Parts: sequence; C-alpha cells; structure tokens
Amino acid sequence: MDTEKLEAHFGGRDEAIKALGIYRQVWEYWKRAGVPIGRQYEIQILTGGKLQAGPPPQRATRTAA
Repeated sequence: MDTEKLEAHFGGRDEAIKALGIYRQVWEYWKRAGVPIGRQYEIQILTGGKLQAGPPPQRATRTAA
C-alpha cells in the first residue's frame, strides 16, 4: 500500500490525512519510506478491505563500495 492508493481512495492527500488522523509530516515520511505494515492493516479494516495491506516497505540498504 502506498500514498498514491490512499489519495485515490480518500479523494486526495488532505482528505486521506484527515481520515487517517495523521500529521502532514507523517504523510511525507510515508511517501518516502512507505506505509508501515501495522498501519496498513488498520487502513485495511478502516476501508472495509477496499485497500489491502501489502508486504512491508523495503528499507534502503547501503552497499560497500
């Protein structure tokens, strides 16, 4: 689940932020890092299953040079 799906479901960024009860800073973090899996499950329940939780966001890994 990503912020684009949330925007589409709720009708925009501001509407999604309000519906989820989060701060704009949290939204911006989710855009970069992905929606945490625990919150994805909460959103799945909130939306009656219309949005499904997916795999946890991939963390950026550093590789040795």
